[in-house]
Amino acid sequence: MLFRSVSQSRYFVQMNKRVPEYFDIYKINVKSGKASVIVENWLLGKNYNPQTLKRAFFLVRAMERDCEKRAMKLIDEFNLPIDRKFYAKQANCYIYTHFLMEETRKYWMYKKSPYKSRIVMKLMPSTMKVKSHVSIPPKIYSALIPFVDARLLLEQ
Repeated sequence: MLFRSVSQSRYFVQMNKRVPEYFDIYKINVKSGKASVIVENWLLGKNYNPQTLKRAFFLVRAMERDCEKRAMKLIDEFNLPIDRKFYAKQANCYIYTHFLMEETRKYWMYKKSPYKSRIVMKLMPSTMKVKSHVSIPPKIYSALIPFVDARLLLEQ
């Protein structure tokens, strides 16, 4: 429960601190709308210009990474009994999952959870220093793909 509470509180902290990444996510430009809304609407079936969609996913991943970094600071600040390395591995997996969302057009494309896989978690970075919002390393992509419902990959 504490793990999830810290994870979810990061959005409030981000908004409260008026973090540029948080507010940039809500504006790509006047014509294209808000990045998070674009991603959500696209996942629900609305089509967008490929460049707009790519930028929206980048901004969403950047916001998620910033949130996770802030959560790690809360863990430290309040000396919470949460394994920092495990938290970072789960957080990075979540951020990398956004690349697969973009590829499959599904929020949850997994047939089984990679978060429970020792192999996947071993590959995940154990800090938030890696720029997981920019690109997905081939090794991590290859480890996550077997968890994806193959029918979703064939549809693309």
